[in-house]
Amino acid sequence: MIKKCLFILSPGYGMFLQSKSILRQINNNGYKIDILLPKPKSYFELENNLRSVYKEIEVDNLIFQTNPLNNLSFRKDKHKYFKKIIKERNFIKLLKIRSIIERIYNRTRIISLEKRLIFIIKFGSSILNKCSLIKKLNYDFVIFDITEEDKLYLTTWISRLYTIPRISLNHGLDIYSYYKTHKKSWTYKKDLLIFQYTGKDSYFYKKTYNIKANQLKIIGITNHKIDKKAVIKKNIKISNSIKQELGLSKNTKFITLASRPEDNINYCSPFGRKLYLKTIGKFINNSEDYHLLVKFHPKEKKENLNLLSKNLEIDISTKKFSVTNLSIIELASISYLGLTYHSSSCVDFSYFEIPMLEMTYPSNTKYALETINYDKFGRPESSFSTYNLAISVKNQEELSNYLRNIKEFYPGFKQRISLGYENCFDIKSFSKLSPLELIERKINKEIK
Repeated sequence: MIKKCLFILSPGYGMFLQSKSILRQINNNGYKIDILLPKPKSYFELENNLRSVYKEIEVDNLIFQTNPLNNLSFRKDKHKYFKKIIKERNFIKLLKIRSIIERIYNRTRIISLEKRLIFIIKFGSSILNKCSLIKKLNYDFVIFDITEEDKLYLTTWISRLYTIPRISLNHGLDIYSYYKTHKKSWTYKKDLLIFQYTGKDSYFYKKTYNIKANQLKIIGITNHKIDKKAVIKKNIKISNSIKQELGLSKNTKFITLASRPEDNINYCSPFGRKLYLKTIGKFINNSEDYHLLVKFHPKEKKENLNLLSKNLEIDISTKKFSVTNLSIIELASISYLGLTYHSSSCVDFSYFEIPMLEMTYPSNTKYALETINYDKFGRPESSFSTYNLAISVKNQEELSNYLRNIKEFYPGFKQRISLGYENCFDIKSFSKLSPLELIERKINKEIK
């Protein structure tokens, strides 16, 4: 009998990055993996990353919409057919129409009505499943992020997903803060298992979804179950190769900027972002010791390079900075320091004991207005900074001071983030069973 797993690649490529170690285990145990792409809007962005997915794991089929305006037009087929479909003129035209409709909807949406509709769909689906009125999906289990259940684009799949064991894995390494305005969300508890990177997320899941303790399984960060020293040694070659290609000194140290799209949500306002980039550019321009490696977020466009050069006030031709396609773990293993606005990249950096400065400019940003985390001066901050996984920076003066005197601050920063990682993710007592063993116990009803 063929063993099959459904993997929902949503909300973005980050879901795969966090799941790939587990998906490899599933592959190696003889399971065929199909990938569901529920969001047509993300198809072109994901297509750029699917090649990496296929290099890492064996994928049997993709499940995708052939008509962006028809949520019932999902088709199961090979990657080559997916590439063909999304390049067709009619698909592109319909996708543009969908984008216009979504923009209009987002401006006029009534969130309370939307949540009520999603609740009715979820609750109704649970009743239909209890009465065995829904045909079971032809998979042994599904891996997804439970927060996606509250997205409209997944509603056509909810009733069928409730027919098989659901394994939830968060698409990022953020330690959830329970925001002041966060609302509870109902979910079908039958055959549900939540994988956690750290037990510090337990309050969020229990409060939001009313999840029982036996449905929460702490697995740690599977991507960090590697020989760290061997990775660093191996990646010295990558570091030397970059320096040679760019004509840099062998003693040059890399500073990585883990970027993200500009918004008024994630702690750093667009105005603050510009101030920080100018400060970074000034430091890099005036130093011969450092080179800035920029890692764009998957949702950022390549055209951002010229804008980035302008905001940094660094000419591209000077080779003071460059854009990299290396993974965050590879960058953490070769960098001296990290910079970010708000990103779980700091967790990977703290694993390698490399400090990452989290540049926030919280004025009027959504998360800053809603967070329960504040520093000793009463300034809002992210859970990363609160748990010492990143070094919090609240204004350009602080950033300038840290960068100018980084050699003095470095030992203290290193110690702080190392202890932060140990406190949150270096868990000695989590389940002795592997994620795959936990999944198979769930399938066999050995975990209630």
